[in-house]
Amino acid sequence: MKTINISLIEDEPQSLSLIKDAIQTLGRNYSIVSATGNVQDSVVEIQQCKPDILISDIQLQDGTVFDVLEKAGPFIKTLVLITAYDHYAIRAIKYSAIDYLLKPVNTQELKQAIEKCVQQLDSFHLNTVSQINFLQSRNEPKNQNAYGDILINSENAIHVIRQNEVLYCKADRNYTEFYLQDGRVIISSRTLLFYEQLLDPATFFRVHLSFIINTAHVKTFVKGRTGSVVMSNGYEIDVASRRMALFASFLKSR
Repeated sequence: MKTINISLIEDEPQSLSLIKDAIQTLGRNYSIVSATGNVQDSVVEIQQCKPDILISDIQLQDGTVFDVLEKAGPFIKTLVLITAYDHYAIRAIKYSAIDYLLKPVNTQELKQAIEKCVQQLDSFHLNTVSQINFLQSRNEPKNQNAYGDILINSENAIHVIRQNEVLYCKADRNYTEFYLQDGRVIISSRTLLFYEQLLDPATFFRVHLSFIINTAHVKTFVKGRTGSVVMSNGYEIDVASRRMALFASFLKSR
């Protein structure tokens, strides 16, 4: 295994020390090539080091990590973000399929995030600059709609999908199958519960343990003791009996 070069951006000494200690336990194949705490120094170091992985706090002394990414983004292969604030920006980060961690950092979660980055190093088909632009657009205060594009990380690629293109999502154990308007099926390694928290609740409804549907693509709602919906592609999906009344009210409210 080749050496994985890691750059760190963290302005809190205690958090930085914790991250360094966790990386050192991974073995000598992982090397910390830079550790900075502000935008200016971080840009310089990243441009010089060209790290395989950047692990960065979002809020820095003199700005945010997005200020760093604007200038040094093309020199970064994979990214793990850290934050103390669980607000709408976190939702945007989760959309991107890039790992994020909440403070205080859990060392086991950090190790898992790094391992995932290593797995993605050879299979990242989404241009880093495009991915960073996506994150930046979701981080702007003027963008109050967190429900636009969604990034789906499949085995071989990362797909940027408009939510209105999704007909329905189907659970397959710990995977989620996305059925799209153009007939494509994209399989994600994330669970259906993960996407339930991300999809627009004004449009998407979990009708069954195994299905979340885009109600804009419902063609027919068949009522009865056991209900079902027929989607715009002709596929029929059962509605769980305990969800029937709630789903009927949801459709009427639209």
